Amino acid sequence: MNEIVKVYEDTYLIKGFGCHCYVLLGNPNIMIDAGCKGDIRYYAEQQLNISITHVINTHSHFDHTGGNGYFDVVYMSEKSSKTAKNYMDENPANLPMNYDITYVSDQDIIDLGSRRLKVIASDVHAEGSIFLYDLDNHLLFTGDEIDSDQILLLPSFAQKEGQFHSYSASSIERFKEMMRTIKQDYPNINYIFTGHNTTPLLSSFIDELIELATRLLGGYIGNEDCSSSTYTKNDSHYPYENAGYRRATYKHASLVYNHNLLWKVDEALEQPIATPLHRLSATTTNYINNNSNIKFGITSYGKITKTHLHALHKMNIQPYSLLTRKADKEKEKIFTHVHTNADSFFDDHLDIVDVCGANYQHFPYALKAIQKGCAVYLEKPIALNINEAKVLLEESQKQQIVNAVALINRFNPIIVLARDLCKSGKLGNIINFKAHFYHNSYNTMNKLMTWRQNFALSGGGAIVDLGVHTIDIVHFLLGNIESVVSTSSTVYNKRYVDDTHTTTEDNDTDEYTAVLMKMENNAIGILESSRISNSIEKDPVIEIFGTKGSAIVYEDEIKWLDIENNAQHNQDDIEPSHFYRYLIDSCLPQTTMNHFETMHYTALHNFLNIYHKKHFFEETPTIKEAYHAQAVLDAILTSWKSGTWEKIQA
Repeated sequence: MNEIVKVYEDTYLIKGFGCHCYVLLGNPNIMIDAGCKGDIRYYAEQQLNISITHVINTHSHFDHTGGNGYFDVVYMSEKSSKTAKNYMDENPANLPMNYDITYVSDQDIIDLGSRRLKVIASDVHAEGSIFLYDLDNHLLFTGDEIDSDQILLLPSFAQKEGQFHSYSASSIERFKEMMRTIKQDYPNINYIFTGHNTTPLLSSFIDELIELATRLLGGYIGNEDCSSSTYTKNDSHYPYENAGYRRATYKHASLVYNHNLLWKVDEALEQPIATPLHRLSATTTNYINNNSNIKFGITSYGKITKTHLHALHKMNIQPYSLLTRKADKEKEKIFTHVHTNADSFFDDHLDIVDVCGANYQHFPYALKAIQKGCAVYLEKPIALNINEAKVLLEESQKQQIVNAVALINRFNPIIVLARDLCKSGKLGNIINFKAHFYHNSYNTMNKLMTWRQNFALSGGGAIVDLGVHTIDIVHFLLGNIESVVSTSSTVYNKRYVDDTHTTTEDNDTDEYTAVLMKMENNAIGILESSRISNSIEKDPVIEIFGTKGSAIVYEDEIKWLDIENNAQHNQDDIEPSHFYRYLIDSCLPQTTMNHFETMHYTALHNFLNIYHKKHFFEETPTIKEAYHAQAVLDAILTSWKSGTWEKIQA
C-alpha cells in the first residue's frame, strides 16, 4: 500500500514503491531514490500538489532506480550508472528505462535553495553507493548503507560477460572506517533516514555499528544463519550456504558479512558466488554490451508483449521500436520509437522483430520482417493456415534469417528430461500416450468477445491457442505425427461484446477439442485441449506408455516406472542431454518468476544467443518446427468437418 508521511520540516517519506523514497522540498524539489513499482513521481506530485523534476539515487540497485525514467533529471554516481538499469527480481515491463544520467561525485553540493545536499561516497553496500547529508537540517539519507534490520555487505553485480562479481563485498575494516568517517565528520546528525525497514534512526545507531565491526575484527564470529524477519532464505539475494556469509548482531545493529573478508587486504581474494542474483547477473549481463546497439522491434502491446518485455528487461535489453494501434505516454517511456503505421515501423532499420499480437497479424508482420532481412522471434501460431506457414518457411530459408518460435515448453527442463528419457530407450517402444492442456478461463459468460473467438481472425480456439503447445510436446518427445481424427465442442456459442452484457456475437471457435493421433512409430495417442475445463488436481502434461516402462510428466516433475525391475524413478534418475545442461547453466533465470514467465524468458534468451552466434541447438523451435505444428493443426481442423482420419501434409 502506498503511503506518504511528513517526517521532518519540508521532508516526506514515501512507502510502497519498493524502497523508502524521500521528497525534499526546495528549489527544485528533489526525490531521493525512485523505487521500482510504478510512477512514483505522479503519485508524489498528486499527494503534495507540487512538481518534482529531479531524482538522486543512493545506489544502483533496481529497487531504488527503477522509477528514474519518470523524472527529467537523474543524479547518481558514475559507478552506480554501470548497473542502474540491471533489474533482477523486479518486473520492469511497464517502467521507462530510456533516461539520461547526470553524475555526482564525492563532496559535491546539490543546491536546493533553502537546503543543500552534500554527496558522500561510500562504496560499502554497493559499488558507487553514496550518502546524502542535508547540511542545513543535519539529516543523513543512507539508502541501504545503513539499515535497522541488517546491512548487507554483498559483492556488486556483474558488469560484463564472465563476471559474477564486478566489485568485492566490503570488508569489515572498510565498513568500520566508513562509519567512523561519518561519525567524525558529521557529529551533529539529527536523524538517519534509511532505504528500508525502520526509519528514522538516531545517530547513536552508528556507534552500535562501529562497536559491532570492532568486535568482529577482534575475533567475534557471527551465526551461519543470516536470516531475519525481513530477510529469509527465500529471498534471491540470500547467500548460498557455501559462500562464507554470516550474520553478526550487537544491540540493535546487524551485519550480513563474509567472514573471510575481515580486512581490506582480503578483498583481493577470489570469492565464491554470493547469491542466486549474482549468478543471474553473470548469465544475463553479457547482453548489456552485445545488445546496446541492437534495434529490437515489437509488434502489438498486449499481455504477451508485456511478458516478453519482462524477459527482455531481465536480460538488460532496451526495446527500441513498437508497432501499436495507439501511441500513449506509457509506451513512449518504454520504447524509443512508437509507430501506429506498419510501413514506418518496418522502415525503422530494425535488427530484430518480435512478432506478437493477434493471430491474424503473425503471418503478414513476420513475412514483412523476413523480407526486410530482420531476425524474427515469432509467437504461435505462426499463421492462420498451412499455406501461409509454407510461405514463411520458404522465405525464411531463402533469406537465411535467424528465427525462432515461442513454442516455450521445449525450454522447460522437465520436458527436456522427458525427451531424454524417451530417447534413452528405457521406456522401450512407445505404445500409447495421453496429453492434454486444460484452462478454465472461458468457462463463464463474463469472458467477453474478442478476436480469439472469431475463427477468421484466430484460426481456431482452444486447439490453436493451447493445443499447439501440446502438439509440439508430442512431436518433441515422440517424433512425427502421421495422421489425426478429431472432434470439438463449443459450450458458449455466443459471447457478450462488452461489459454491459446487452449485445452478443457468435463464437465460432472450439472451446474443447479431442484428437486421436497415429504416430510414424506406430504409437497411438489422445490429445485434448480445453479452455473450459476445471481440474481438481495437478494435471500431467503427458502420460507415456512403452514396452519397458511408463512415465507421467508434470510441469515440475517426472515419475517413471521401470517394468523389468519393478522400480519407480523420478527425474533425478534420467541422464540429461547437453541441451538440458545448457538450459540449467546458461539460460534459466535465477530469480522468482512463474512457470509461464520462466519459459518465455528462457526461450528468448536462447534466441538471442543464436542471434549473437553463440550456438544453435537443434531443439530450438524454428519456423520449420512450427510449420510441422501448423500442418497438424490444419489436419485437425479438416477432420472436424470430414469426421475421418486426415494425413499430415507437411
